[in-house]
Amino acid sequence: MNKLKSALIVSVLCASSFTMAQTQKKDTVPTSTVKVSKEESNRNVMLNASGDEGPRQISIGLPVVNAGDVIILENDLPVVYHYWPHFPSSHWRADSSLDRIGLLKLSEVQTTTGRVGYATNSYTKLGGDKFDGRANYRINQFGLNQFDFNMSGALGNDWFLSAGVYQNFAPGTFNLKYTNYYDRTQIFKGALTKKFNNRKGEISFLYKFSDSKSLSSSANTAPFIYNGDGSITEMPGFNLGTDSYSPVDGKMQYMDIKTGKNEGTIFAGCSP
Repeated sequence: MNKLKSALIVSVLCASSFTMAQTQKKDTVPTSTVKVSKEESNRNVMLNASGDEGPRQISIGLPVVNAGDVIILENDLPVVYHYWPHFPSSHWRADSSLDRIGLLKLSEVQTTTGRVGYATNSYTKLGGDKFDGRANYRINQFGLNQFDFNMSGALGNDWFLSAGVYQNFAPGTFNLKYTNYYDRTQIFKGALTKKFNNRKGEISFLYKFSDSKSLSSSANTAPFIYNGDGSITEMPGFNLGTDSYSPVDGKMQYMDIKTGKNEGTIFAGCSP
């Protein structure tokens, strides 16, 4: 379980619209809803093919410190500063609470974060003069139930409010015997904005709470036969992509790496 509470202060421009969707999320997310250059508007963020929990990793042929360290920024700050034990997907999802999302170039990532690679940057949806409501609901043939919504508007006296909820109930594609969900994540967000000096300046107070339980590092392991020519063959009785190599009861033994002694068992499920 990963929990994160954060309060940030940002100032961004936002556009007002009302959208309602009940279809599967597209593979790419538009980079921005505000006017940008032609080069910037072509930077789409590719989501993972197996799930939309986060952006796709892009290999540029250069070594990285941590192979699993996906760089994701929210309001110009990293959602996590190190990929372990808090994965970026535990605290960030491409949901309706984001006003815009885009891909940073290698040079931009290097100058802003000091790291090598591509990064995703996103900005929180803030309240505006007009009411704005957004909602998404997604299902698939494996039993996924995922929904998110965000509402924003004016409170009066140049105060503005935005609030959003993200809920993911994902059983995954694996046949897990010991748990109901492969990924169970919920994120709550709030933003309070005050404009002053005849709306020439503004300040926003942002709050986020995330609670994520995911088996991405344990349930997706699978045995197969390597043929030596780059191809593989399924093991007899094991279907890749739908069968899981995890223990049937979800209990895993762990060992003290310093002493080599077996210290007991842990339960790896998101729920009984």
